[in-house]
Amino acid sequence: MTGRAFVITIASILILTPCKSDAAERFAGDFLMLGSGARALGMGETAVAVSDDATSVYYNPAGLSGMTGPSLNLMHSEQFGGLENYNTFSAAAPLSDDIYVGAALIHLGVGDIKYTRLWDPSKALSD
Repeated sequence: MTGRAFVITIASILILTPCKSDAAERFAGDFLMLGSGARALGMGETAVAVSDDATSVYYNPAGLSGMTGPSLNLMHSEQFGGLENYNTFSAAAPLSDDIYVGAALIHLGVGDIKYTRLWDPSKALSD
């Protein structure tokens, strides 16, 4: 087997072999599905195509080029009866005709989680 064939074989195996972390991908970025901004949330998934304000930092940074002036976005939402707090802050502004800058902060917090201890940490949870 030549070196090139070996590399192609190994690359194919790595790409086609299922990974146990595939199941974790469903939850790892779920906070990104919550959205940012009332206009964008009202439009559903179409905000990516028409964002031209501070929410462009979140949805589609290329949309910053459609801005005509500075923009600010603040959002707070509570889910699950106030158990989960989700906050976003984004600001964007054109610096010149072809230079735009934007920044975003995203905070997802779950408060009042009680700290519990195991009766006997040396035993398995099922005992």
